[in-house]
Amino acid sequence: MRYIIDANNLAGQLGILREDDFDQKLIEIIKQWLGKRKSQVFLVFDSADPMGDKQVFGNLTVIYTPKDNYYQSADDKILELVEAIHASPLQVITDDRDLIKAIEKISEKIDNEIKILLATVFAKKLKPDLEKKENNHEDGQRGLSGQEIRKINNELRKIWQ
Repeated sequence: MRYIIDANNLAGQLGILREDDFDQKLIEIIKQWLGKRKSQVFLVFDSADPMGDKQVFGNLTVIYTPKDNYYQSADDKILELVEAIHASPLQVITDDRDLIKAIEKISEKIDNEIKILLATVFAKKLKPDLEKKENNHEDGQRGLSGQEIRKINNELRKIWQ
């Protein structure tokens, strides 16, 4: 299975969009979810950078869409990927209705089924695993949550910088 994820959309559904370094947090969440799956994932972020960026972590490709005359948002890059990836099965994760309509048109044009999974549904699948990991240490003992640890680390970074 290949997945294309509307990253900012999913981050919003997970409640992390307004957090510092939400993109890095989402990347880690998707890496954990991906685990040993053989799936290929494209995680597409909106970016203010005119050049954009791309990082590859094994089966995970992280794309920061350039902000220029061609790409107005991550949606443009997602549609480009949908058209470029003709292999089945392909699943796009988003709640963006306009994007979903555009993907459905592409699916008809290329005569290939592209599945849509709503980001709200996918976020619900991720949340139990996230809560479980945040509430447990590696040795299984209960301690600070992952969110509490990140908050402390961010506060210390501000002091030390």
